Amino acid sequence: MVQLAMLSKIVGCVQPIDTAGVARLGCHVNFSKFEHVTWIVSIGVLDNPCTITMLAGTNALGAGGVAMGFSYYLSTGGAPLVTEVASALVTVGVGGYAFAAATDDNEVMVIEMDAAELVAPTTNYYVGPNFSNAATVALVSAVAICYWPRYAASPALTPSAIVA
Repeated sequence: MVQLAMLSKIVGCVQPIDTAGVARLGCHVNFSKFEHVTWIVSIGVLDNPCTITMLAGTNALGAGGVAMGFSYYLSTGGAPLVTEVASALVTVGVGGYAFAAATDDNEVMVIEMDAAELVAPTTNYYVGPNFSNAATVALVSAVAICYWPRYAASPALTPSAIVA
């Protein structure tokens, strides 16, 4: 039996946290090692809007981050345990997506990105989420699932997704 953890590298980019009005930069995954990354973003209850942007940087900490557009699916329903990712694929620009208080509470966003979508300069191949907001409470988390490894000796051996 083949399982997700055997076929992909799973990286906790932003552990569940209350942003408390402070921007939260998630760890960045190394696109030089994978062809595709899916981020699963979970949003809890929001007091104020919270914006997610995707940044391409020069290392796993996001140094020199350049905002880039991305495509996502968004859940519907808004109540815990009943959300389903049901929207059509939507593309946004470098400004990202603003989760609205009350409207987007308890939603799940799935961001899909191919290595071919990386932005210039070409050294910016580490990509990760950034949550910036003025919210007093914004509960967020993000997990990256990296797959289609490049240069793998064996499909069972996935390279590390985080390289400092």
